Parts: sequence; structure tokens; C-alpha cells
Amino acid sequence: MSKTIDSTTPARQRTYEELEAEARAAGLSLPDYLHAEHLRTRERLTPEEIMARMCNREKVSLTNEQIVALIHEGRDERDHELAATLNDRR
Repeated sequence: MSKTIDSTTPARQRTYEELEAEARAAGLSLPDYLHAEHLRTRERLTPEEIMARMCNREKVSLTNEQIVALIHEGRDERDHELAATLNDRR
């Protein structure tokens, strides 16, 4: 049941080489890498599933000022965590 990938055109050859490189970087054979990518792709939500989830979520009303404050708060928190991590490495 072995299948081959047609790499007769330059574009297909480049694609094949890129896939081979990604598989090598992942420490997998090309067939194993393609199988893992196939499974990962199947786990993704479809656009319809995403829309259904969005429509079923509880509505939240925030002002622009509240949104900006939350963004700044998140950035400050991230910067604090990053600084702590960098200090721990010294």
C-alpha cells in the first residue's frame, strides 16, 4: 500500500523538499509526518463550528476604554513575568 508523491514539476519538487525538511526537523519519516499533519488538520474546527461557538457565547459589553485598560493590564502582566524569567536566568 505504499504510495509515492509526484514530484515531477519544479513546484511539486519544492513542496516535496519542504515537507521532507519539516519531517526531518520533527524527527519523523515523511509518511509519519504527513499522517500527523493530517490528524492535526482534522482536529481543527471548521469555520461553521467556529461561528456556532461564537453565536452561543455570552455577550459582553465593554467600552473602548475598558478594552484598552484590559490590553494594558495584560501587557504589564506579561512584561512582569518576562522580567522575572530573565532575572531568574542571571
